[in-house]
Amino acid sequence: SLLFQGPNRMNALKEYARRFTPFLLGRILRTDPKTIRKTIIVDSEQVAAQLKSVIAKLNDSFRYPVLLDGETRKSMAEIRHEMRSLLFEELGFELRREKSSVCEGEGVFLSRGATSSHTLFCLYPGTLYGLGDPILIQSLGNSFILKCRDGQMIDGNDRRISRSIFKSCAYRDFGHRVCDLTWLERDPVTGSAVDPANFLNMGQYVNDARDVKGNVQYIDVDIIDWPLSLRRWLPYATYRPREGGIAGVHDGIPLRIVALVSTREIHEGEELLADYLSC
Repeated sequence: SLLFQGPNRMNALKEYARRFTPFLLGRILRTDPKTIRKTIIVDSEQVAAQLKSVIAKLNDSFRYPVLLDGETRKSMAEIRHEMRSLLFEELGFELRREKSSVCEGEGVFLSRGATSSHTLFCLYPGTLYGLGDPILIQSLGNSFILKCRDGQMIDGNDRRISRSIFKSCAYRDFGHRVCDLTWLERDPVTGSAVDPANFLNMGQYVNDARDVKGNVQYIDVDIIDWPLSLRRWLPYATYRPREGGIAGVHDGIPLRIVALVSTREIHEGEELLADYLSC
């Protein structure tokens, strides 16, 4: 029956299948291990330290609640511009979401600047699901679920039920005082997603490298004992409350995040591409 639903439906199904875990397992079983692309070795603690340094600069420069409370002296456009400028000064590059060069959807591009290998580029945001947490309903037709090496999953979809679940879990844990919600922003006229003020928080739109070599790779990082003033800049909410406090803040409770790190030099105008199947 899919044949009668048009090419857009078929393309959407193909994109969903490319990230569907059984499909990836099938690719592994059919692939010669010698041909699986090798990834670079990155110290996750160094990635966490780099991220913490960048977020500390943001936190020192902005009163975070003004982004969400609606009682701002500046417009959201002004805040967005200032935040992007600060991130560019700190990182040496800027990211934007544009029409992808490898598929019909959108992708993430380095719109300004350049960077070297082993550099933190962005985060894969979303709701964190531990082992045994229910995720079947959310996964239907959802190509934004990323599985970590230890079995934890992140749902980075900013629409439909995934969006509602993230906001529900976030406000259960005191909302914007605990995590970033701006990655869920949508255009009030078109309803389409807009680039977040913090462009680090849009790694879910990085596409599969497919037949070319990727220029970024996923790195699992555990955040532990960060001050709440920095934790609230991270775009993560846990599906199940953590016993003893807030993940990433209290009593050594780790918060799993996924960072995308460059595997080579990346220059202005290039699209970020990751290998969904790598080792």
